[in-house]
Amino acid sequence: GLERIRISSHNVQSFFQALYRYGGFLVFTPVAAIACAVLAVLGAAAAFVLFHDVHDMLEGFGGHALRGILTVKLVFFASVALHQFVHGLACIHYRRRVREFGFTFLHGFVPTFYIDVTDIFMASRRARVITAVTGALVHLVLGAVAFIVAAKAPTGSFTQAFAAASGIIQWQALVVALYP
Repeated sequence: GLERIRISSHNVQSFFQALYRYGGFLVFTPVAAIACAVLAVLGAAAAFVLFHDVHDMLEGFGGHALRGILTVKLVFFASVALHQFVHGLACIHYRRRVREFGFTFLHGFVPTFYIDVTDIFMASRRARVITAVTGALVHLVLGAVAFIVAAKAPTGSFTQAFAAASGIIQWQALVVALYP
């Protein structure tokens, strides 16, 4: 069945090293950590404001519910790939090896990306924790940005409904990703 379908590459180390060298290292700077925290606070404030008018906000899907759902799902699917990429960048940051990157069907029916960063277990506790948490922080940042966009968009517009729905899904993914 579908659980046997797997597309992967075992030759990804040089790709992740180049990605890190040409800008990925910026994710691991104090400026990035501060930006992440500021976005989280601004996103939470925007979400709080948005949900006072939740009915008007979701009206934006109107006659475009299918387009809205498909677009939100595609953006979320891309964010799952980005989540895995950031795990790989963290592994490279700590000078460890990324063994594999791929796509599969989790439990036979959930399409997902994955990355093998098990080499990080040979590094320090700090390296392991940061590698584990960085993927989840992708959803924190993307959700915050989505809520900020939704708060700035015209009330009842497709953009507002799309951004708010994306923000909700991203922050749900954050909670799931942090669950051990």
